[in-house]
Amino acid sequence: MKKIMLIIILFASVAFASHLPQPTGYVSDFAGILTDTAGLESELRAYEQNTTIEIAVVTISNLPPDQTLFSYGVELFEEWGIGKRGEDNGILVLINKENAPGNRLRIELGYGIQGYITGAEAGQILDNALPYYEQGDYQLAAEIILNGLSEELADYVPGQEPPDDFGLSSDVYMFVIPFFLLWLGLPLFSAYFSVEDKKCRKSLRPIFLILPAVIAVIIVNVFIGFFLAIAVFFALIIFMSGRCPRCGSRKIKCTEHGCTCQKCGKKFKSRRSGSGWILAGAGGFSGGGGGGGFGGGGSGGGGAGR
Repeated sequence: MKKIMLIIILFASVAFASHLPQPTGYVSDFAGILTDTAGLESELRAYEQNTTIEIAVVTISNLPPDQTLFSYGVELFEEWGIGKRGEDNGILVLINKENAPGNRLRIELGYGIQGYITGAEAGQILDNALPYYEQGDYQLAAEIILNGLSEELADYVPGQEPPDDFGLSSDVYMFVIPFFLLWLGLPLFSAYFSVEDKKCRKSLRPIFLILPAVIAVIIVNVFIGFFLAIAVFFALIIFMSGRCPRCGSRKIKCTEHGCTCQKCGKKFKSRRSGSGWILAGAGGFSGGGGGGGFGGGGSGGGGAGR
């Protein structure tokens, strides 16, 4: 949906491109509300030389008719080509003097930056600057935004992909972890308590020391934990399938009619079907699996506004 909206905005921007202002540098104070544009300009120029990241700070007095800060920001970003071509490592900081909630501040991120700064993180940066914006201290608000961006981009390496955390949020982990605990834990505990011989049950306790390790790995990386959980699960099936469900003994004699434990005399189905008690309650599982002096970068449609 975001990509569709971005395409619509980009097509619409062709008609309005001639009405967009041209940049005056890294800092374009069209509203005349910043007190030290030269200082910001110098810092952003040095930052670009050190990191290759192009950050443009733009202030406006008000928005054009029928425009939002988001749509105007995307048009300006694309028209100016903020960021390096091919890397799309540009950032647009847009400050609207017109105090209209939702259209006051905007951080627009190039696609190559979005792996380092999420929309939520960009929003937090704006939240830190918003009180100073509301007090009319636009210079300090801009500096807070730039400092926040610099901190988030401390690990940025030009031309290198950002660290991949598989895009899993804490909400996903909160769902996945309990699911795997139930999927793995219920059949194992069912198997443990189905063993009637107390001595045998005690001998099986070390098996359950595996569970905390599995849980820890799942927390660190759910995918590694997933494959480890499957390996442990099937290893336990193989381990338990050849034992007596009553005493845990491996001294079992099987015929076509069933199996008999030579130690305690327990009779049960064949080894293959007898392993079904381990799986009881486990259920099924299905995976789900430029212009204006900038470098010609493009917007990724990501960022945040306030």
